[in-house]
Amino acid sequence: MAAVTVTAVAGLGMQAPAQAAEACKTSSKSIDTPTYGGPWPDNWEFTVKACAKRSGGRVTHWAKVSWDLPASVFTPGGIFNAPGTGVSVTGRRTGRAAGVTRWTDMRDRLDRARDGSVTTPAFTIGHGAGQAVTAVVVELDWKNDGKGPVRYAFTTSPKV
Repeated sequence: MAAVTVTAVAGLGMQAPAQAAEACKTSSKSIDTPTYGGPWPDNWEFTVKACAKRSGGRVTHWAKVSWDLPASVFTPGGIFNAPGTGVSVTGRRTGRAAGVTRWTDMRDRLDRARDGSVTTPAFTIGHGAGQAVTAVVVELDWKNDGKGPVRYAFTTSPKV
């Protein structure tokens, strides 16, 4: 019987697995303030960074939402209704409509600062081997516009 010896030699293709990198996609929208009809610029500039990071069969989902509004229109404490103003972050497998959604309320921050940002709490879901994405929807419920929350969908994260 012959003995077989296997030796791993550094630099010959034997590498430790790399740590999974986060996969993020940034998109922006200019959103008109429906309750202002004056002469000054009044559009909110929203930027959303949707992120996902895989570790084995589990994927962590989160988003960063940033905004800016011209100072001429900013009214501290009086632009949005609660509880309909915030961000929904959904982690889901690609090709499936259902997923797990987490809500982060943003009304207080939007009403207090004409520019700022919110990073949502990260959450992890077991997706198995299937590819997954993070979907982000900003919901704005404007005071005195006679409507409920308006949903603005942003670009999903890359597949992980």
